[in-house]
Parts: sequence; structure tokens; C-alpha cells
Amino acid sequence: GVFLKLRRLFWLVFLLCSVIPPLILSVFLITRSYNTEKNLVLRNLQTTSAVLSTSLSNILDANRTDIAATFEGPALQRVLASGKDFRELDKDSKEYLVKVFKSRVRASALVMGVALMDKEGYIVASSNEQLMGSKNPLPENSLEKAKEKKGYYLTDTFYIPLMTKVPLYAMIMPLYNNGNFRGALGFSFSADFIQKMVDRAELTKRFQTRLITVVDRNNRIISTSDPDFYRGESLSNYLEKPLSEGSSDISGGENGAPKKPELVRFKTSRGNNIGYFSRIEENGWGLILSIDENEIMAPLREMILWNAIFAAAVIIAVSMIFTRLSSYFSGPFLKLTDAMERYRRGDQSARFEYRGDDEFGQIAVTFNEMAETLNVVLSNEKLKSKYYEDKSNVDQLSGILNKAATETLISKILEDSTDTDAHAVLIMDIDNFKSINDNFGHAAGDRVIKEVAAELKKTFREMDIVGRIGGDEFMVFIRHVEDIAVIREKAEHIAEAAARSSCIVESLPDITMSIGCSRFPADGTTFRELYEKADKALYTTKRSGKNGFTVYEA
Repeated sequence: GVFLKLRRLFWLVFLLCSVIPPLILSVFLITRSYNTEKNLVLRNLQTTSAVLSTSLSNILDANRTDIAATFEGPALQRVLASGKDFRELDKDSKEYLVKVFKSRVRASALVMGVALMDKEGYIVASSNEQLMGSKNPLPENSLEKAKEKKGYYLTDTFYIPLMTKVPLYAMIMPLYNNGNFRGALGFSFSADFIQKMVDRAELTKRFQTRLITVVDRNNRIISTSDPDFYRGESLSNYLEKPLSEGSSDISGGENGAPKKPELVRFKTSRGNNIGYFSRIEENGWGLILSIDENEIMAPLREMILWNAIFAAAVIIAVSMIFTRLSSYFSGPFLKLTDAMERYRRGDQSARFEYRGDDEFGQIAVTFNEMAETLNVVLSNEKLKSKYYEDKSNVDQLSGILNKAATETLISKILEDSTDTDAHAVLIMDIDNFKSINDNFGHAAGDRVIKEVAAELKKTFREMDIVGRIGGDEFMVFIRHVEDIAVIREKAEHIAEAAARSSCIVESLPDITMSIGCSRFPADGTTFRELYEKADKALYTTKRSGKNGFTVYEA
């Protein structure tokens, strides 16, 4: 009887020391987890709102880029340089402007229309020819406000009767010549594109009850996914606290960064919503992302329940079996976990070292055999991938990149580049290459191609891209080069490399090359733009007598 009492006392002490403290700790951790998860959801919501606000800002930046590109184009610059009143433009000039404006609309998914207005606000040329000669359909005093700002001006939303069913907004750029106001260039954009952008945003899909609303600087609703909201109404009517109004300065710069999102609450037909509102200071527009509060609370309540049940079960089970099984399992299990973690991090030499003949010994044999097999598979896959990559990307004659690979690599670098980067594209071909084939044979021509390619590869850095894009035509992409003198020096090295290639065929005259150059971002930001500019520079070199180097000039 005493033994049983001592045994019961032992188990009572064991339960008090090993079960109750973990149970209390579990309750504390569950409560803390509840608050942590709630704050995490709100922070995610806040961050997502800021990201979407930045995306909206990026759309407006793209709008500003569209209008700036048209302003800087030769068509509009010639009109401004002429000094004529826009209403006095001849028919050919107007038709040419209309053609340019239509091409801008076709080239951009954002642009709905482009128009040139005189100083009275009448449309002189437009991508929509029906509007020419009529007063602009912009919100009242838009042109006057743009004139006062002497910079980009973002209008409120508006409609063009009988022409558009969706709300539009416009960006206006006032035009001056010798300090005199001449008129304005206006771009119109569909507000629906903004809603489509935020609806497609992957960041918002984590929230099932998400609602997204975009407002203008006066807090009037532009686009919304909330059925309780209506376009044209003030968002402040629905919120517990009113919002301040924004500005219309869209000149860009550091002041345009969105401020920290502010927490907002409002009621809908489905319940209480909580969200964050972000204002873009550079144009005054704002975006609110909200979710139903029950979406936050419901999973947290369920998590508390299941965590409590699971914690209780684990505590009871661990209390009963831990003392007997921990010594048997913990050591080998920790070794196995360590081996698996090392292998996951890339250590292919990681193995589970265990010398016993029990179940862990079998696991060790199986794990180590799997690791050896996987190492062989990975090694073979790397070799196979490298083989296919080399075969598909390398020009078989010259041994350098082929045209497709050259374009793909350059395009990817350009996509990852910013306006602060500086690159150069060189296009070159061998002068009088046809006469080499005709006088010395195609075999000699092939040897020249190989030698020129080899010399080009030695001339440039590993980070630069050297490719063959045609019969005797090569392209070099020089990364991170700003000084035109450095580019010219590289062109001289190319000429020297070409001259060295002459010695491979007996009696072959000195090989010379014609070179054209374009620069990122001054001459373009895409592969196609830089290629076309460099190609034009190349033909300038050829027209000037070949054997030279030309930098593209607009």
C-alpha cells in the first residue's frame, strides 16, 4: 500500500511539474499568438495597400512618360519651333500629327486618346478625328489650371458624350515657345484600367473579402469593387472619419512617394470593414484596400480552439511516453534531421551516420542510398542542361552567341536596368565582305568570320555580350559605360582586332569594319529601340566611306 501511495505521489508530482506548467505556457502562447496573428494580418493589409498605391503611382508615371515621349518627338517639336499659332497649321502638318497621335494610342495599352489644343482650348489635332475643331471635353478650367502650373496637370475624371462609356482622366502638358503660352498637349486614359490592375494584383488574393477603391484628389470614387460604393460619390461619406483632400502636383520627384497608409473603418451591407488608405502626394489620388473584420477574427478563433485541443493532446501524450522514448529516439532523430537540413541547404556530402541494426539503421541505409542516387541524377541533369543550353544559344560557325540568344540576354538586362544605368549597343559588319567570298572563296570568308568573332570576344569583358546577328554582322552590348570616349576607344580596339584577322588568309587585304552605336537610356530603353538607332548609325558610317564609327544622334 505504501508503494502504491508513493507511486501515486510520484505521478502526481510528475503531472504537476511536467503537464501543468506546459499547459499554462500553452494558454499564454495561444493568447499571444492570437494578438500576433491579428497584428500580422493588419500589417499585411497595410503593406499590400502601400504596394497597390505604389502600383497606382507607377501607372501615373507611365502616363507621364507617354506624354513626355510625344512632346519630345520631332513632330511636335517642329510645330513648336515654327512659331505659328496652332490654328494656322497647314493640312499636312495636322495630318502628320494625327498619324503620330494614333500611333501613340496603338503603342500603349493605357492611352485612350491624344490631342493638341490651342490656347483657347480648341482641338487642333487628335487621334480621334471627330473631336478636331471642337472645344476640349476636359473638366472645367483644366486648361487654365495646367497653364497656371506650367507643368503636368492631372484632371478629375470625365466622360466624352456619345463616345465613351467608361470614365476617363487626362494628363495635360502646357506648351510654351519663347515664354509665350501656345496651347497644350493632352493624353486621356481609361480609369477602368486602374481597377483592372488592382483586381489582378496577386497581393490582394490572400484576402477573400477584399474591397479595392480608387479616389481622385477630392476623394470622389473613380473605380471600386465595393457594390455599396458608387462612382462619383465622395468616399468620406462612408468612413467613420473624413479624409483630407490631395494636391494635383504630378511633376514627379521625392515628394511624390506615398505616405504611410492610415487605418480606416466603415460599414457595408455585409458587415464592418477595416482597411488602409494610401494617398499619392504627387497627384492627390488615393487607394483604399479593406476586408471584412470577420475574415480576421474567424480563422483566429478557430486557430485558438484547435491549438488548445492539440496542445492538450500533445501535453498528455508527451507526459506519458516522453520518459521512456526520448532517449531512444531523440539522438538518432536529431542526427537524421541535421543530415536532411544540410542536404536541403546544398551540402550533397551530408549523410546519416548510424551504426545500429535497428529501424534507424535501416533508415540510415535508405537515406544514404537516396542521397547518392539523387547526387547522380542532379549531376546528369546539370550536364544535360548545359549541353542543350550551349547547343541552342551558340552560333555554330563563330562560336559566340547567336542572334536569338543575343537579343534575349540584352532584353533581360535592359528590363532589369534603371534610368541611372548606362549601356551601349554596337552593331558592326565587315566592309566589302562579299568581295572576300568572291575573290578568296567562302571557306576564307568563314575563317574571317571565326577570327573576327574570336578577336571580339577577347576585346570585351566577361560581363559584356558579344553575338553574331547576321552573315557578317555582329553586335556587342557594353554594360555600365557612360563616357563616350571609352566607347570610342572600344571601337578603335574593334578596328585593331579586325586588322589582326587579315593575317589568317594569304594576300588578304586589311579587314576593316563599319560600326554604329546607340546608348541606353538616351537613345532607347528596349532592345528594338536601341537596335534601330545603332543600325541607323551604322548606315551613316557606310555612307561616309565605311571603316569608321558613328554614335547615333537624334
